[in-house]
Amino acid sequence: MLKGIWGKKVVGKGRFFRTKVLMSVRLRLIDLVKGRGLTSWIEGNTRELADDGFVVEVARVMVDGFHIFTDAMKEGRGLELELELPSNGGTLRGRGKALWFKQSADGSSRPFEAGVLLTEIGEEEKESWLEFTRGLPE
Repeated sequence: MLKGIWGKKVVGKGRFFRTKVLMSVRLRLIDLVKGRGLTSWIEGNTRELADDGFVVEVARVMVDGFHIFTDAMKEGRGLELELELPSNGGTLRGRGKALWFKQSADGSSRPFEAGVLLTEIGEEEKESWLEFTRGLPE
């Protein structure tokens, strides 16, 4: 698992960089066995980052009959992800796993949040992600 490999700030243990980082995120629920999407894409934004993942905030969690985060915690399911990295303007594409889910503070325009562990990204994207996250102040 990537948690042990990726460094000291790990989403799985609830340790994030102190800097709040807002980046656009698109995600959808996928069937990992069949390799196909189960839901349409939804938009969200990151709130906090770690070396191995991030906290995402979204406006809705029910998508095409699925609860996008609790279903992404099940065996054989995951999240397909697209993040816009501000450092180089590139898009990180990969897969992740929802580790936890909760409702955000009252009055938020994006009332749901989840911790997402990055599980599958290409080597080039991984280098870009780590370069970006390690450049953040702790």
